[in-house]
Amino acid sequence: MTTTARDEPGGCWSVPWIHQPDWHEMLQCTGKNCARLGGSRAEVMGHIDAIIMLYEEVEAPLSRLCEVTCPTCNDVCCLKATVWYDQRDIIIYHLVTGLFPEHQITRSAKGICCNLGENGCRLPRLQRPFICTWYICPEQTTMLKREAGNPEVNILEKIHQIKELRKRIGTLYLQV
Repeated sequence: MTTTARDEPGGCWSVPWIHQPDWHEMLQCTGKNCARLGGSRAEVMGHIDAIIMLYEEVEAPLSRLCEVTCPTCNDVCCLKATVWYDQRDIIIYHLVTGLFPEHQITRSAKGICCNLGENGCRLPRLQRPFICTWYICPEQTTMLKREAGNPEVNILEKIHQIKELRKRIGTLYLQV
């Protein structure tokens, strides 16, 4: 499988499954392996349910942070960051929706994320690569630290919990 994005404009990271044949092969394998989870499926789905609850808890605070910081940011991550779906993103997406993303996350010739719209990301949070939830920019981090008594600061702990649950899902998936 070809996984490099070096042939993309501005590409310097190794993005997996960037070419459609590779993408479809990976989706086929992931679907088969998800179907073979067997006794682990209940545990995986329990972790996914916990992730969904945590996403619901961080959605509003993260959206507020983005509303305040992104419009005036000089270094908007969606305009230049190289992001992609990783294996755990695909597993979770599939087990929640029964579907797969149509394609790997790509960037335009200008380097802009294919899912960036006028009002931010076009994808629901659960269907975005996790890095898009996990990454809190320096300005947002500063805002969270200033509001130390605010329960929204707890979003960093919740994101950490999501990371741990994703690791467990990945471990269970690899045991198939």
